[in-house]
This record gives sequence, C-alpha cells and structure tokens, in this order.
Amino acid sequence: MLADGTRITTHPNGTTVPIQDLLPGDQVYSPLTDSMHLIVDILSRSAEFDPRRKDLSEDLLQPVRLRRGSLSGARPLEDLITSPAQQIFLSRRSHRGTTGLELARCADQIEAGKAKYEECSSIRYFAIFTDSDCAICANECLVRSYNSKWLAADGARTAMFGKRPVSDARAPQLAPLC
Repeated sequence: MLADGTRITTHPNGTTVPIQDLLPGDQVYSPLTDSMHLIVDILSRSAEFDPRRKDLSEDLLQPVRLRRGSLSGARPLEDLITSPAQQIFLSRRSHRGTTGLELARCADQIEAGKAKYEECSSIRYFAIFTDSDCAICANECLVRSYNSKWLAADGARTAMFGKRPVSDARAPQLAPLC
C-alpha cells in the first residue's frame, strides 16, 4: 500500500497524479509492458501508531520510507512511503552478467540500508487494484499493483485492511501523513 501524496504515473508521457486523486475507471501506465491498465478499485486505510513503541517493526502497517535515489537508476526520484509488505521491482544481476527484475518487500530494504521505518503517529494508505497484475510507477519507482481478482477473493479486504472498516478513497483526508 502506498502513502497519501505518492505520485502515480498515468500516461506514457510521464504525467503523474497524486494517489489520493485517482478513482476507479482511471488508468495507470505500466512502463514494463508499455501499456495502460484500468483502475478497478482503490481502497484506503488510515492507521494510527503509538509513538512510545521501541520496536517499530512490530506493526504490520508501520510505514517504510525508501530514500530518494537509494535504488538502482537513482530511483525513487522522491522518498517513497509504503506499507512494509508493498512489493517493489528491483534490478538484479545474474551470475551470467545479465540483468533482470525481481520483486522484494519494502521492509526487506531496511536491512539493505535503503529504507527505514518511519516514525509517525498516523498515516493514510491507498491500494490500487488494476484489471491485471502490472508494474506501476510510484514516485518513479516500479511497484506492484494489486490484481482485481485478488480483491474478489474471500477475506482479501480483511487480510489487507484488518478488521477496521475500509473507507472510500474519495472520502476527505482525516489523518495527516507522517
């Protein structure tokens, strides 16, 4: 899930839109396949945190900040704040010297020194569900969107958003970003 304020690429010409302004029916651009994908649904969730906690990794929703330029290709262009489980595409080099992409959780980048847990009291996350699995650009970093088929699966909303009610992405912002 991506934090309020994250800029999503919506066109091959590089046009970006803040995630909170996207609606079902809009399209996002996938540079890996050079194709447009329909947004089927967008879910949002606000989370609050106890600032007195010592171990920030205890909370599955504690924001992770990927530092600007910490990934290959000097990506992301701006700091990217995500949930720990958000998947990003990373360049990897094989033993044959070829390069490719691999998926990694944002939380895994903490040990690599490319990210850190964000200390904050609250955050608002968004999850973009597209018509098919795809890589989308969030602050010019390749991230995995959620497939609309997963949304229809039993328990999917509970798995992602817990037992708290899920709010509509078009609802007014109530919780500030970190």
